Amino acid sequence: MAEKEKQKPVGRVIFWEAAAAYGLFRLLQNAPAQDPVSLPFTYNAVFFLAAYPFFAFWKFAGVPGLVKFILFPVGILLRIGLLVSAYVWVGYFFWSFGRLDLLAVWAHRAVIPAILFLFLYIAWLAPLWGTRRPDMGFGDLARLTLFTLAAGLVGALMGRGLQVSLPADWNETSRLWILLNCTLAASLVGAWVGGVGSKKKGD
Repeated sequence: MAEKEKQKPVGRVIFWEAAAAYGLFRLLQNAPAQDPVSLPFTYNAVFFLAAYPFFAFWKFAGVPGLVKFILFPVGILLRIGLLVSAYVWVGYFFWSFGRLDLLAVWAHRAVIPAILFLFLYIAWLAPLWGTRRPDMGFGDLARLTLFTLAAGLVGALMGRGLQVSLPADWNETSRLWILLNCTLAASLVGAWVGGVGSKKKGD
């Protein structure tokens, strides 16, 4: 049983490493040389490719207690680094689809979106990446993801409705900021509902 637990995250690590490698490949193929917009995404992809498997090994490989205690600060730094990396990956998603307007809001009006994203990361992405205990099975992760994405879609539609009802003198940046926050807030509610269902099922 212990051996099975150790092997559990291998497929997940391979999947996310492959996704990050594909993202890096696209950056190297499509981004202009020394482009100030895409360069941070390149550095972020390289960081993730190195840090994520190291964190997975540190967390699941049965490191001796004394070594784990000594490396405890490293684990905290890796968790924070992966959180920041996830935020940057969202910016890459906007960039890759040509939504530089959303990227600008994500980068320059980030206080409220970053707070909402922090809680969304804890509730959804950390279980999905396996960076938070207890580890969730595939069925629970699928349920959590379905609830999160469905609620996020509802939130995006609500944000669109709010955009239409805003006064005409509101600029496009403010409208996009509201859209992002509605999407994030609704996704967080969906992740909470999906997570509660998984916990009850586990109990």
